Amino acid sequence: MFSALSASAQTSVTINANTEGNIPPNIASRPTRAFEFKKFPVTFFHCRNIFVTPEAILNGDTLSIVFSKFKAIAPPTEVVAESCTLRINLNVPVGFKVQPISLLYNGFADVPKGGSADVTVRLLLQGKLTPTSKQSFASGFSDTFSKDVAVVSDTINACTKPVDIVVGINSFIVARANNLPATPAGLKTQISIDTIDTSIGAVLFKIKFAFLPCT
Repeated sequence: MFSALSASAQTSVTINANTEGNIPPNIASRPTRAFEFKKFPVTFFHCRNIFVTPEAILNGDTLSIVFSKFKAIAPPTEVVAESCTLRINLNVPVGFKVQPISLLYNGFADVPKGGSADVTVRLLLQGKLTPTSKQSFASGFSDTFSKDVAVVSDTINACTKPVDIVVGINSFIVARANNLPATPAGLKTQISIDTIDTSIGAVLFKIKFAFLPCT
């Protein structure tokens, strides 16, 4: 097991989503193994308007980040950008290898005519950033979205000795309302990464891991 060192739309649409827990082509199978249930704190930077202190919950093959909604709202003539950086320190005990294989997050975008919005998320492992997950929302989009991104990253090798690692998530959202019309009044562009409703609480991100045999 790992140990710790330290107004929604009526319908929904899935954008470029993969099956949850999808294993990348370089992993043939996932040997049976599970994390023991554990909670621990998350270090965070540049995350404004926090109402719930971030917490990480490790259980089974999943690391869940319990956190409040992350959003940006832009009134007419403005562009509003928000960033949030999360870091979790973990120890991989001796005897096996693990590899993150997917990152899941959901959100909502409301983009009036003349506006646009973007959401960008990157996973960090052992100081290395994985490929960027980015979605852009054009004028007129107003709906929920879901991203289950296959992660390609280095394997954490603890076959002969324990390994201390840092798992991080860098997220960046932009709401643009600089080209919105003057009427009707009250128009604004909104973009958010919303919490996922689960039995352990309101989860903002989920990272799934594969367990690999030591050979």
